[in-house]
Amino acid sequence: MRNVEININDSAQRIDRFLKKYLNNASTSMIQKFLRTKKIKVNKKRVDANYILNENDIVNIFIYEEELEKLIISKTKKYSYSKKLDVVYEDENIIVMNKPKNLLSHASSKEDYGNNLVDFMIGYLLEKGDYNPRVEKTFVPAIINRLDRNTSGLVIGAKNSMALRELNRIKETSVEKYYKTVVSGYVKKNFIINEKLEKNEEKNKSSISTNGKESITEVYVERNNENFSLLKIKLITGRTHQIRSHLSSKGFPIIGDVKYGDMEVNKFFRNNFDLKNQFLHAETIIFKNIEGELSYLNDKEFFAPMEENYKNIIRKIF
Repeated sequence: MRNVEININDSAQRIDRFLKKYLNNASTSMIQKFLRTKKIKVNKKRVDANYILNENDIVNIFIYEEELEKLIISKTKKYSYSKKLDVVYEDENIIVMNKPKNLLSHASSKEDYGNNLVDFMIGYLLEKGDYNPRVEKTFVPAIINRLDRNTSGLVIGAKNSMALRELNRIKETSVEKYYKTVVSGYVKKNFIINEKLEKNEEKNKSSISTNGKESITEVYVERNNENFSLLKIKLITGRTHQIRSHLSSKGFPIIGDVKYGDMEVNKFFRNNFDLKNQFLHAETIIFKNIEGELSYLNDKEFFAPMEENYKNIIRKIF
C-alpha cells in the first residue's frame, strides 16, 4: 500500500487525470478499474473518476509495491540552465522570457532534451529553488505559448499549477500578443486577415482552407516603401505558422522565410544581411481584463527588444 499526499500543485484536478500522470504506464481503463474496485481510494473512501482532488487529500493505493513500480516509469531528465535564459519578468506565479531564434520552445524528440526553452526554464527554476521535482507528484512548469524555432520573442511560463490553469483559461481572451516583421511588398494600409487555416501534418505547413480552423490576424503598417513594409501584427488566434501563412497568402511573404517566402528575396537578404530565417519577432505582450487569481497582471505590458541584425535591416531598407 502507498499513501500519496496531494500538495497545492496537484490539487484542483480530477483523480483520474492525476492518476494518469502519476501511474504513467497504466492505461485509462486500468485506472478506471482501480477506482471502481476500490484499489485506489481518497481519504480511505471510494471516489468516482471525476472526483476533484483537494490539497492535503490522501490518495490510498492498495496495490503491491512490485506491481506499482511497473506502473510508474521514471522520467528523470537532466536540466541545464547556464545563463541561457533571458528573463523579462518573473513573480511567484509566472515567468516571461525572451526566446532567441534557433531555439526550440520545447523538445520535439529525445535529441532536443536539455536544449530547448522549457528545459532552460526548468533548469533556472531548479537552480533558484522554485521547483523541486522530488516534492511534486505530477506538476512540471510549462509554457502557454509556443514560438517556432526561428521566431524570436516573448514566451510565458507557468511556475505552478494554478498559474498554468489560469493562463490556459485566459490566453485567448486576455493576453494580447504583438509581433514585428518585415515583408516583401508595399503594404499601403492596415487590414485584417480572417481566413481559416488547415495544417498539413506531413509537411508541417499551414494553408488557407475552408476546412481549417478560424484564424484572425490584424496587420498594422509602421513603415513602407516600394519594395518592403515593416508591420506590427496582432495575433488574435494562435494557429501553427499563422502569421507566416496569412501574410504569404496575401502576397506579402516575410523576408527570410524559407517555407512561405520568396526565394529571390530570401537570397538577397541572406547574401547582404546574413538573414537565414524568417524576420519575425514576438515583441510585446499585454495582459487585459483578467478576472481571478492572476488579476494583478491587468494592464502589465512586457517588451522584448529585437536582435541587432533585425534593427540593422530596418535601418538599411527604410
